[in-house]
Amino acid sequence: MLAYVITFLVIAIPYLYLLNRRLVGPDPRYRARPAPSKQELESADYSKIDMLKAIPKATGKNYTITGGNGMVGSSIAHLLLLRGDKNIRILDLAPVHKEDEEAFREAGVEVMKVNITNKEETVAAITKPFANGRPTEVVFHVAAAIRFWERLSVNYHLSYSVNVTGAENVIEGCNRAKASVLVATSSGVVSMPGSKMARLFLGLGGWPERVVVKDNAPDFPEVSLDSNYCKTKKLGEKAVRAAHGKNGLRTAAIRASQAVVGTRDLYASLWVLKPQDPAFAHSFSQPLVCCQDLAAGHLVLEESLSQDKAGVGGQAFLMTSRDGRPFDVRTIRAIIQHYAPEVKLNNGEIPGLVSFALAHAVEGYNWSHGKVRALLGLPFASPELGSLRYMQPPMMHTVMTDMECDDSRARELLGYSPQWDALQTLKWVADDVLRKKK
Repeated sequence: MLAYVITFLVIAIPYLYLLNRRLVGPDPRYRARPAPSKQELESADYSKIDMLKAIPKATGKNYTITGGNGMVGSSIAHLLLLRGDKNIRILDLAPVHKEDEEAFREAGVEVMKVNITNKEETVAAITKPFANGRPTEVVFHVAAAIRFWERLSVNYHLSYSVNVTGAENVIEGCNRAKASVLVATSSGVVSMPGSKMARLFLGLGGWPERVVVKDNAPDFPEVSLDSNYCKTKKLGEKAVRAAHGKNGLRTAAIRASQAVVGTRDLYASLWVLKPQDPAFAHSFSQPLVCCQDLAAGHLVLEESLSQDKAGVGGQAFLMTSRDGRPFDVRTIRAIIQHYAPEVKLNNGEIPGLVSFALAHAVEGYNWSHGKVRALLGLPFASPELGSLRYMQPPMMHTVMTDMECDDSRARELLGYSPQWDALQTLKWVADDVLRKKK
């Protein structure tokens, strides 16, 4: 018996040591962007940002936006209105956000409740004539199932139905309407290389080198992130890009950098709204992009496709914020705390080994929940776990990688010109969320 115990300890202690070393990170060869000085924090000002400088002039075309009631989709709609376009249709199952109701109503934005996983509904909505008698001419396909924390096959259909089938239905709608341009919102995660770090007993040989994500060859990493979101976003992006040049349709995709930040995100604004929640992966750094810059990128890409600019059609373009090197999570939370002093963020960090064990426990519960329901002949239903549902292995792998985004190709070829830096974005989010809470 003693021999078994000793053998177990000989294996377990080095394993736990190496695993914890990888989980608490970061790669010692990488140094995140230094924390901003008090002067830099105080001088951050977003009040004078003019998004008209970042987007082309109005075209008078008919625009349809899938997922147009979400954060990025509604930002696209607002930019279209800002530059003077008036023919805008939103397809979404979610209702119009209360902040957008008045502006959309006064501007005559048409909002249709459409399930893009249903081909008939989607095609009918895209081909429906606008008031000017013409059908949709440009589609911004933003709708997505953003379930980046899952990898279980029992949950795969939840991502596939929207991210792949939905994309195929939108393409069909564009072809039927004889639309000229389709711009799809993809994700930077499809460019991130995968590893076995989030699998038990694997991936303990150290850290991957700092990941500098680019959107040129090779098109996709040989081994991708092990999440349903990444797998299905990759398939959806491929479908959109493959449709380029067929039936007169010009297509391209935008890969948003790791965190899309705005006043309705699952990142900075959630920390302000739920300051009591602890965080993990404090030492890792990944880039963020303001939702307004990302929305502007869609309009810039649309113009390049409309002009049939060489090297654009059928391609994917990474887009990130105005500044390059990202802060780590610990610094970002400190920045938010500075801009929202009345909110006391929980600076406690979930220990690496605890988060790792919890992630596998949550995933195991999800797996068993799905299997039991299947054995009993019950329809699929996700267990109600609240914020705990995010704590699964794919989430850990996604955020526990030091990452930078190189979007020079979008800036040089398309003229993408982001207006927001990280400090301006985080200050805007903190100010807006606090305003709403009062």
